[in-house]
Amino acid sequence: MSATSYPFEILRGLGYWFFYGGDVIGVWNEARPDYTQRALILFASLAIPTLAMVSAATLRWRNRAYFVVITVVGVVIAVGAAPYDNPSPLGSVFKSFALGSTTGFALRNTNRAVPLVVLGLTVLLAVGVSAAVVALESRSRGRLAAVGVALVAVLGLVNASPALTGGYFNRYLERDEEIPQLIVATETYAQYSLEQFLSHPIESGFASSPDGKTIAWVVNDKGKRNIMVKAGTDLPRFITDFQQDDGQEISQLVFSPNGTKLLFVRGSAANRAGQNPNPASLADGADMTIYYKEISSKNPPVKITQGSNPVIYKDGIKFLFSKGGQIYESPMDINASPKLLFTARGSNVSPKFSPDGNEVLFTSLRGDHSFIGIFNTIRRVI
Repeated sequence: MSATSYPFEILRGLGYWFFYGGDVIGVWNEARPDYTQRALILFASLAIPTLAMVSAATLRWRNRAYFVVITVVGVVIAVGAAPYDNPSPLGSVFKSFALGSTTGFALRNTNRAVPLVVLGLTVLLAVGVSAAVVALESRSRGRLAAVGVALVAVLGLVNASPALTGGYFNRYLERDEEIPQLIVATETYAQYSLEQFLSHPIESGFASSPDGKTIAWVVNDKGKRNIMVKAGTDLPRFITDFQQDDGQEISQLVFSPNGTKLLFVRGSAANRAGQNPNPASLADGADMTIYYKEISSKNPPVKITQGSNPVIYKDGIKFLFSKGGQIYESPMDINASPKLLFTARGSNVSPKFSPDGNEVLFTSLRGDHSFIGIFNTIRRVI
């Protein structure tokens, strides 16, 4: 408000903050560019209040004081408290009045102030024009009087032309009289409860096979987490069937090189005390376990070993994973016996294969610093 409600803007009949607004799409009011950039419109909008004030200053008539007062009051109401952080002494009085009572607060409104200014200036201008016409006609200059009236009328038409030719709102803000179907649909959806919206399945953890023909993701349906797979043009289908809302996350989905096998991790990492999250208080406890699933098989997934960050060898038979700060190697088998890939200081995690599959990139955490290491699986050197 204080950035747009300047006295000269109020005298022009403007000053309301919305009039000057805009966004990345455009201005909010189509008349704004004309009133702020076109020289002819600027001249007309300033000439009219100037002529009205000249009339007020030079003519004496019975009701002049009344219309001068309402003009001044309108300007004070609109801009009296500006600048808001450091108003003038008179502005401070008005600011205190506006903040101290509901009546004063209601008056701090440009839309209520501008009509007073416009009314006062209009009457003052009209009286001035009328007096000028009478004076000129008394001196037998009726033609000059007609020209003066015409000029004032032209100024009024020029000043009003942007508002007459455009709309109050920009076209992109306008809507059809008929309610759009989207809003109708929104009202339909509004009949549903918050619980129904919050219980909608949540999908996450998307992964794709190396050839991009098969994708997999995790579906959380009211706390029951399972994996859904879509291969080619086939319909999506679940390949797991965990039916409990036990708070055990499913993450780190990894496809085999040929896209026929999937590894995933169920459970979450342990805290500093070595305890894995168990929000359902499962009697058998909870851990972070790597599972193996043959995508085409209808058999349930196989629990292989505890660990995380699985990555599969190029042969699709073995995989690497992190456990207890070390990196292990294991076949994808229910009776697997994982073995340590190498021994190194620190907490070694997040293994990744090189493109040729002969080297393993890993992170070695050392407390206040860390290293990136490379292990050569053929020469067995770090």
